[in-house]
Formats: sequence, C-alpha cells, structure tokens
Amino acid sequence: MLDRGQDQDWFTSREIVVEAALAGLGIYLFLVHMLCSRQPLIRPVLFRDINFASGLALMFAVGTLLVSSLALMTPWLQVMSNYPVETAGLVMAPRGLGNLVSIMLAGRLSARVDARLMVGTGLVLICASFWLMTGWTPDVSQREIIIAIVVQGAGMGMVFTPLQVLAFATLPPQFRTEGASLFSLLRNIGAAIGVSVTSALLSRNAQAMHEMIGASVTPFNRALHGWLNPATRSGAAVLDGMVNRQAQIVAYADDYVFLILTTLPAILLLFLMRRPKRA
Repeated sequence: MLDRGQDQDWFTSREIVVEAALAGLGIYLFLVHMLCSRQPLIRPVLFRDINFASGLALMFAVGTLLVSSLALMTPWLQVMSNYPVETAGLVMAPRGLGNLVSIMLAGRLSARVDARLMVGTGLVLICASFWLMTGWTPDVSQREIIIAIVVQGAGMGMVFTPLQVLAFATLPPQFRTEGASLFSLLRNIGAAIGVSVTSALLSRNAQAMHEMIGASVTPFNRALHGWLNPATRSGAAVLDGMVNRQAQIVAYADDYVFLILTTLPAILLLFLMRRPKRA
C-alpha cells in the first residue's frame, strides 16, 4: 500500500483499498491475539517497561531515517548532480566510516557516559546532517557532501548501540528474546515506511513546486525576454526542464526537513528512560 500508493493515486485505487483493509485486519488480529491469548506471540507485559517501550518508539523513528536518507541521496547524486554510479558510491562510502568509528567510540564510552546522552548526541548529529542537506544544490561540492554524510553516519553509530543498552537495561531476562525480535521488527517496519513516505512526499512536493514556479513562467514575464521565448516549442521545453529541476531541488529540501521533524520529537522520549544501573 505504501510503496504503490503514490503511483495508484491512493484510495481511488481498488488495489490500495484492498491492501489497506488487509493491513488493518492483520494489525487487529495481532492485537486481539496478543491481549486475549494465554500464550501470545508477544506478551503485553513487555510494554509496561517504560525503557523498552520508549526504546521501541525511538528505534522506529531511527529506522525511518536509516534507509530513507540513502534512498534520497542516491538519486540526488546520480540524477541531480550527474555523478556516475561508481563516483556516487565512492562519495557515499565515508558514511560507513563515520558509522564504524562512532560505534567503536560508543562501545568504549558506554561504561563511563550516560547512554541517554550518547543517543541524544547521535540524534542531534543526524538532524545537523539533514539541516546541511537542505541547502544542497546540484553544484554542491564533494567536500560538503562527504562532511554531511560522515556526520550522519557518526550520528547513526552513536544511536544504535546505546539505544539497545537503554531499551533492555530494565527488561527482565525472560522477556529479552521476544523484546529483541520486536526491536528488529520495528526497525525494519520503520525503514520500509520511511522509504515509502519520503518517496511519496518527494513526488508530490515536486509536482506542487513545478506548478508554483511554472505559474510565473509565461511569455509576459519580462525576465525571460531577450534570451528565451516560452511561446516556442523549443523554448517551452527548455524552460520546463529548468522548472522541473528547481522543483526537484525544493522537494528534496522539504524531505530533509520532514526527516528532521521526525527525529527531533524522538529526543523527548529519552527523558522517560532510566539510566542503567552499573554492575
């Protein structure tokens, strides 16, 4: 439903309606089974642990960023900045390096620094990287791109390990197997929803901005006189390409703002979580 909704015009499509009904029925049956069965797949007592419940919500929010940011950067580099596939891959590779270094650092600091502080720092770094990306244009330098994605990778690494420590710190050992499976499930669902939502927003915002910018591109606009005539077929084609390019730039920036607004509220969940007791 989420992946095909934009192409099928959402609930005007019979396919999307059927998929939404099946998804809603599945969620309903899962909840009924969990609350009424003597031996449910996931025991409701897990959600009484405030650290674990807050950790699940945080992991879902971070999961939306994990893949969607890559799904946005890849077409940006290849389509907007005209990078070859190999060059785009090499430019994005430092994100993994920043992730690796921060994971190692977080592991060493976990016994000395409050895990909530590390998770909060990681989320702020992720927001900072998205904020840098809102100012990108097709002419952005490789240096600026690499700085932003290294900061983003470092933020991701600062979040994952400390967040798992926080989420399972107060959970009784007999519930940890179920908790781990639910933790992974929420991360994967968040990633799937994040990619679908950002792709749909990118398409819709690009269309809206194309209409907004195109409204001022007319034969009567004096700014166009002397170099290009939108009344001719060739002039209209060139202008449409320029308008579409500018609309895409704004749409990408709007998506990055959306990811920031997804991340910032998640920081508030850290205030509900308790610090793990030291051994």
